[in-house]
Amino acid sequence: MYPKGKIIVIGHSVITKNHNKEKFAFRKEENNKVFEFLPNKKEDRIEIISSFSINSDNFSEIYSAELLQRGYYNFGVIYSEKLSDYENDYYLRIFKAKTVILIGNQFETTSLFTYNSISELIHKRFIEDESFTMVGINNSAAILTDLMIGCKSIEKGLGFIKGCIISTPQDHRTGFKTLAKAVLSHQNDLGLSVCGGMSVIIEKGFQALCKGNGSAMIVNAKEVSAKSIKPFKRGVSVYVKNLKGHILVDGCAVDLLTGERIKPQIFDYSLNFMNTNNIN
Repeated sequence: MYPKGKIIVIGHSVITKNHNKEKFAFRKEENNKVFEFLPNKKEDRIEIISSFSINSDNFSEIYSAELLQRGYYNFGVIYSEKLSDYENDYYLRIFKAKTVILIGNQFETTSLFTYNSISELIHKRFIEDESFTMVGINNSAAILTDLMIGCKSIEKGLGFIKGCIISTPQDHRTGFKTLAKAVLSHQNDLGLSVCGGMSVIIEKGFQALCKGNGSAMIVNAKEVSAKSIKPFKRGVSVYVKNLKGHILVDGCAVDLLTGERIKPQIFDYSLNFMNTNNIN
């Protein structure tokens, strides 16, 4: 059974300091598009799950201000450091939410979902509820797959997306080598690199559509001969035959099970989610 919920992967949103107002602001060229995926119903509940410390969480403050500016008022922030004290309250909030947004460090966010009822609830909502949307911003998007790139090795993710490893580098040049190595080590999985300015909307767990003014990249090693992959050495280039890739821009669609492009004309998709299940 395909999951009924949606996933949004948002690339590295750069936030800089506005010296005139002494506040943080989205980089001008990104045009404050980070929340264009939200539903039209302003009253729908939105929860931001943050692994940042309450005292140092500039991002939640920024995103909250952005939500208010767009007319959304029914939202809140759930902090991982408070989970053990307020798990029952947080459970009820997640139960009512239509959109859950993950921000923060990917490893701390992963630990937030370990051995608690909230993790089970979110997975259940994602599988059964077509009105439910899970959003991963920047590094936290990497945990939505079965496997994620760790500090020294590939680690277990949350498993919302199957057969794909996600990276959200500031630009493809800094992240491609690490992602390529991860995919070559796990050839049954695709690599998906999503940079700033790009959002990838995933329906049915594997059908993905790119929206935004940035770019994404698919890395596919399914046809690479395992015998041709030599042990990786620090500082030494990696060369293999049949390693495939696609650069994706606004409107491009891809099947995350096969790595193949899908004809974009089959899509009639709006980021406001008023149209559901449009990917066939």
